[in-house]
Amino acid sequence: MKMIKRSSIIFLALTSLFIVLAACSNENQSTSGEEDTQAQKASGKKEIDIPEAPTEPEKMVENGPGKSFANDMTDDDIAQVLKEMPSDLKDKDVYNYLIDQFAYDYSDAMNAYESFDPQFELTKAPDVQADEDKVQHISLLLDSSGSMGAYVNGNRKMDEAKTALKDFASSMSEETKTSLIVYGHKGTGSEEDKALSCDSIELSYPLSTYDKDSFNKALKDLEPAGWTPLAGSLEKAREVLGSDAGDNVENVIYVISDGTETCGGNPVKKAKELHESDLNATVNVIAFDVNSEEQKQLKEVADAGGGSFKSVANGKSMFDMVDEIVDEAVSGLDVNLWTAREGQDINNEHRGKQNELNDAESVFNAFIDDEHDALMGALDKLEESGRIDEETANQTEQKLSDRRDTLRQYNDQLRKEYGQILKDEREKTFDLLDDIKQKKMDELSKD
Repeated sequence: MKMIKRSSIIFLALTSLFIVLAACSNENQSTSGEEDTQAQKASGKKEIDIPEAPTEPEKMVENGPGKSFANDMTDDDIAQVLKEMPSDLKDKDVYNYLIDQFAYDYSDAMNAYESFDPQFELTKAPDVQADEDKVQHISLLLDSSGSMGAYVNGNRKMDEAKTALKDFASSMSEETKTSLIVYGHKGTGSEEDKALSCDSIELSYPLSTYDKDSFNKALKDLEPAGWTPLAGSLEKAREVLGSDAGDNVENVIYVISDGTETCGGNPVKKAKELHESDLNATVNVIAFDVNSEEQKQLKEVADAGGGSFKSVANGKSMFDMVDEIVDEAVSGLDVNLWTAREGQDINNEHRGKQNELNDAESVFNAFIDDEHDALMGALDKLEESGRIDEETANQTEQKLSDRRDTLRQYNDQLRKEYGQILKDEREKTFDLLDDIKQKKMDELSKD
């Protein structure tokens, strides 16, 4: 019995001892925690909750800007923010901290895409008239003399002319027939080659409806070469248009040239004859980078031919020149010409919208690169100050590079998606244009 009592006394004593030790331990832990907190306060550091950085590009863009992001942050500002970062963080946490603090604000970059308008507008179609059964025959006369090889504002005149003619021909209605005459494309500008060059007037694309491959092939290998037989080319146009003349045909000539007649002909007389002949052709002239004397003669050609004259310098797009002449011609002509003008406008607008998307892509990439540079700058400061070791710095740098690559891929994806939307809208607009034209032609047939 006494043995039992003694055992109980020993058990109670041991239990009491453990309770006392536990209380001391808790007191020590509490004291240690208070000391840590006081040490943090003394050092100016705060306990910081570091959120996980997003991994999906959409979330990366939505997540910004960082808590400390500012366009005008100085090195001292960045250093102060970095001092707040807890010590001994792993690379993942270092990365999360940098993103949480310094991620860029992508709202402006995204707005460039989100505010993009891919739609096209058509003007009101003209009322059909009794003479709308006329078809248009067009003869394009391209100056291929040596001077067309000169550059204006970094662009070769011949290349701009080719681009303009391709765009113009591709926008013609299905009934319109087009021919391409090139002149001065053989020989050189020397006296020895003058006869050869002045005789080089060639029907490069026969009078027919537009075929893209054939028309582009006619222009592909054409290079500027020799002299300028303008009068002879007008005579060639008269021959070509006269081969398919008729009461229901409207004949139009467009001369694209950067100089005056140099082969002894009289282009003013030829233009007048064309306009007053049974063909009743209209001669329009587009003068590219010409001086005042050349401008005067070429304007006389257009006036004699009953057409329009446009003089453009400083490398303005040749397409715009053709477009202006078509605009002026539409006012008194038929639905076919309205369709041609609208096609020009759609192509013009499409090019402008593509440039908008290219600009949006460039702006987005600039944001990505600037952000990466800023984040790398902050990372370098951490390593230089000894806050992180080299291994942690390298691993964090890889994570920052992966973020940049992810955002670049996202930007490329956005450009392609919006580009496809734009392409689809362009095709839908052309389909609508064709539908309107067909309805107008149906109205005419009923009359």
